[in-house]
Amino acid sequence: MALRTATRRMILRLTAGALCALAVFAVLPHWLEDRAARAEWQKGLHGKIEGTRLVYRNATLGEAIDDLNRYSSLRIVTLPQLRRLAFNGELPGPPDTMSAARQLARQTGLALVDAGPHWAVVPPQD
Repeated sequence: MALRTATRRMILRLTAGALCALAVFAVLPHWLEDRAARAEWQKGLHGKIEGTRLVYRNATLGEAIDDLNRYSSLRIVTLPQLRRLAFNGELPGPPDTMSAARQLARQTGLALVDAGPHWAVVPPQD
């Protein structure tokens, strides 16, 4: 009976050790790589990532559009004079680009329109 218990404990310890080794050698490098890639991606952002949101303080409309274009295949453009408009607000973070573009237009009082191969943030058409 004591031999069985000792054998079970040994098997349990070996299994726990193998799982720890798997975590250290298989999972940890990918987790660190993902963190490094995310940190690199965040370097060029004009907005600050807070949770799942992009937060802008003292930014311009053009900077917010540049951020949205950076993390998505959706292309958003606007007129040069509109790019200079001040923008302070929050937008959904990746991967919800279309929702973020709609909120950006709404928060600035502009309109988001389908302009062929891209979307455009323009003054509202009455």
